[in-house]
Amino acid sequence: MTANSKSYRVFIPGRLPGENEIIKAAKSGRGKGNAYGRMKATFGARIAEMIREAGVPFLGAVFVNIVYVEKNRRRDKDNIDAGKKFIFDALQAAGVIKNDGWSELAGWRSNFAVDKHSPGVWLTIFPRSRR
Repeated sequence: MTANSKSYRVFIPGRLPGENEIIKAAKSGRGKGNAYGRMKATFGARIAEMIREAGVPFLGAVFVNIVYVEKNRRRDKDNIDAGKKFIFDALQAAGVIKNDGWSELAGWRSNFAVDKHSPGVWLTIFPRSRR
């Protein structure tokens, strides 16, 4: 990142589905509808809209700092971090990156905090040069 690079901050209120919820939705079967597809569409659209509202432009390639703020310590950190899939797909849907592949997603860092009054996810999006 150069000295003149601008970062963008986005807050997503509430918690994202964790790995356990994602697996349960994926296993629900076709007879009960595509629960994972609905989950992905719902959370992806919500996050993409918040990214657009924050004014994040097309950046081409990004590094994302993610801070998951949970209301308590009940969920394991690795379970919580599965929510990044929704975030990366939303960056693509919001037009910030063209794809969430190796060229466009330079990397990410996940951190965790607890605040019982304001759970959510803080994103800090940094532009990166494509490699």
